[in-house]
Amino acid sequence: MEYTRLLIKFTRPIVRELFENTLRNVLEVEIDIEWNHKDNSAQIEIYNFDHNTQNLQTLFMTLGNDFNTSLTIFNVPFFDEFIYKLFENIKSPGVYNAYGVLLQMLINQEIKKEEIPDYLSKVSKEALDMIQVYISTGLNGKLTSELLYVHRNTMIYRINQFVEKTGIDIRQLYNANFVYLLILLQK
Repeated sequence: MEYTRLLIKFTRPIVRELFENTLRNVLEVEIDIEWNHKDNSAQIEIYNFDHNTQNLQTLFMTLGNDFNTSLTIFNVPFFDEFIYKLFENIKSPGVYNAYGVLLQMLINQEIKKEEIPDYLSKVSKEALDMIQVYISTGLNGKLTSELLYVHRNTMIYRINQFVEKTGIDIRQLYNANFVYLLILLQK
């Protein structure tokens, strides 16, 4: 099942139940929301949602206007302590993804390469090489299989194995960019 994972922060308190019901009615798909009771934030998983960044931005900016608050939306491949650290680094409302925030923190020297968890440790070098080609071809499976002289079904199987081992769905571009950056940082 394809899903979109978000961390969201509100600049003002909102009526959580009303926001949750509105989100469910607008999306008309299954969602899970876990509210953080310490601040105005939530962890959201949306199942079978078109994960296009423009759709997310339009949707949540509209909801922000409806609820009279500004939103920080962080599109992430998974939830863990490191991802929360990236989320805390975001200072102004808007739509962000893990790749962009991590890259900006590296450029600004706010984080060191050594501080990034090894999310790819369960994946073989051969699989990572194939994943790197897949991402560099713009997620084009046909071209990847031709360039690597592997059967398309073999390539799809390896992609599915990667997703299963890492929990990162690289068929979604923002996750693919995050993985590509992780691969480059290993070199």
